[in-house]
Amino acid sequence: MAGLTGAAARAPAETGVREPGGWTRAVFPIESEDRALADFLALGTEAEVVEPQALRSRLAATARAVAARHGAP
Repeated sequence: MAGLTGAAARAPAETGVREPGGWTRAVFPIESEDRALADFLALGTEAEVVEPQALRSRLAATARAVAARHGAP
């Protein structure tokens, strides 16, 4: 995944499992929830956070706020 560095960039190759539909499920090490939020926001629609639920919720809320700021319905 472009934009990731260090252990996060290696995670798909080291822990990834291919799933139907072309996605790869992987476990990413995170330094902090705040840093993970920034990293996953930078990936846009190239990634989906499944767990932890708190990070998934924060990511969704931030994405809605960005969309609202830019005039999306």
